[in-house]
Amino acid sequence: MNKNKILNIILISLIIAILFVLILIGVNFYQNKVRESSYIITLIGLENITIYEGEMYTEPGFNARDINGFDKTSLVKVSGNVNGNIVGQYKIVYSINNFFKKNEVTRIVNVIENPLKNISFSLKGGDIELNLHDEYIDPGFVCVNKNNIDCSNDVSVSNNILKNKIGNYTIDYVLKIGSKEKVLTRNVNVTGPRYEYNLDKEQIVNTDVVIKFQSNINNFNYIVTPNGENVYDDLVNYRVAKNGNYKFVVYDKNGVMESVDVLVNNIDKESPKGSCKAIIKGNNTSYSVTATDNGKITKYIHSSYPNNVYNNGSFIINSKIDNGSVLVYDEASNYTKVICDTDYDYIGVNSPSIYEYASSTLKYWIEKPTSSHYILHIWMDDAYNQLKTALPSQFGNLETASNILNKEIQNMGYSNKGMVALNGSGFVSETFDSDFFKRVPAWKNTAVTPIVIHNEKVLRNFTNYVLPEKKYFTYGLTNEGVLKYYPFDDVDNIALNQQTAQSIINEGVKYTFGFRPILVANNKRVVSDGEEDRNRQAIGQIDKNNFVIISSSQLSLNDIANRMVSLGCHTAVNLDGGGSVNLFYKGNTNQIVTLRQTNRSLADVLYFVEK
Repeated sequence: MNKNKILNIILISLIIAILFVLILIGVNFYQNKVRESSYIITLIGLENITIYEGEMYTEPGFNARDINGFDKTSLVKVSGNVNGNIVGQYKIVYSINNFFKKNEVTRIVNVIENPLKNISFSLKGGDIELNLHDEYIDPGFVCVNKNNIDCSNDVSVSNNILKNKIGNYTIDYVLKIGSKEKVLTRNVNVTGPRYEYNLDKEQIVNTDVVIKFQSNINNFNYIVTPNGENVYDDLVNYRVAKNGNYKFVVYDKNGVMESVDVLVNNIDKESPKGSCKAIIKGNNTSYSVTATDNGKITKYIHSSYPNNVYNNGSFIINSKIDNGSVLVYDEASNYTKVICDTDYDYIGVNSPSIYEYASSTLKYWIEKPTSSHYILHIWMDDAYNQLKTALPSQFGNLETASNILNKEIQNMGYSNKGMVALNGSGFVSETFDSDFFKRVPAWKNTAVTPIVIHNEKVLRNFTNYVLPEKKYFTYGLTNEGVLKYYPFDDVDNIALNQQTAQSIINEGVKYTFGFRPILVANNKRVVSDGEEDRNRQAIGQIDKNNFVIISSSQLSLNDIANRMVSLGCHTAVNLDGGGSVNLFYKGNTNQIVTLRQTNRSLADVLYFVEK
């Protein structure tokens, strides 16, 4: 063999080897791609489903994932449909098709004939009137299938008739084949006078009542009275001292027993219960008495004016009466004396504005109805973007309210804009809850609201810890302009706290603040926690852009809540008090005017600013 032939053979062999290697690489590449593109489709529910004709098929669902566990459900195509009105077998195919491989699974839905479809099922006769103690004879029913074959064995009858009891009864005839059933009902009315009874006093009284019970059974034997005594006279006069059901048991000579409950509800020996609210306005005192009783309230008499009788609890006396009382009578002549909680209606009565500010986007005016409290009325063009909070320069530090506010005015360019401000919440210090502080340093010197959001940034999402007490709330103005509170009631439920935090964020709250308690909700006073606490201030919302602030050294939370309701607030919350009551306002100058200020440092300041 010459040298050229040998070289040719070597070259050809080398080419063949290279081609073989390339083929192996291509095959391996293709297999890997096929494997990587293999999707697993998993059906939810059964692969074979059976429904009856006329029923709607509901798809149980499915999901798909690749070999790495990634969700590919959105790539699944579903073909086939089910007509529940036509008997037959239907195939639903779930498939994923790609360049390398097609995967599919199939679900079979069988629509079978309703077994009750061609059955004639009806009652013989209609409803029945049955005399007491008479035997009931059932008229029967008809059940025939499509082949005219009797199907009575598939019918069960439920009979609850008690022949010795007067009343209305029903008999159910239930045709059941497989899991399908049809129910027919017959009404049976058992009638007949078996006894008579009446009360010696039919009107509402505050004395005992006598029940006169008469048995009308011909073969009467004896009556067992409610106290267990056997009386062999068919007329019983039984005295009762209070309302209730009194059971008489009648026996005839055959030993047949009949039990009768007699309801007595016209005895009222209890005095009414009630509360009274009096409001002094000018030289008049208006009364609102809310009373309840077992019976009916008949009249109201003011203790200072016994000759004046009122038919309802709303009346006016032309005199200033502080802490008066009202006698409330019921129809049984019982009465109770209700001491009235007296308040003053200062709105529009000797309460001129001590300061007013008005611009196109912010208006507020300040009233001082008494020496002990202020009322601020605030209107904004866009409360959602005009209600803000100011924090110390470092979150978690404490500064006086004046310092915090002055820095906000300087940094945010509010020197020539109107503003109303007050402390936004209580705060936590190392002494507030030392055990909790040691566990969670993030709580130190910050607002008591568990979630802190400032300028749409979450500074503290307090959902990874168990809260020390159940009293914590977070307040915020939602993107719909609603002042809303978010309670963390279940302090041990971190998952629930996380949901609450997310709902705050989802509702677009830009700033949060908080303390407790809630004073007004849904236009009604609800405060119960610390009702008599004084030296407090609160914020209330009338509508989307109208707010009220009340700051007081003497009013109780109860008083503040009542004023919030009278001012038309649908929501009101206590912000803080004690040693941290601060209230500021300014017009279009840099100067802050202080209405009330204490030296205690704060964690934040709530303010409304002109756009």
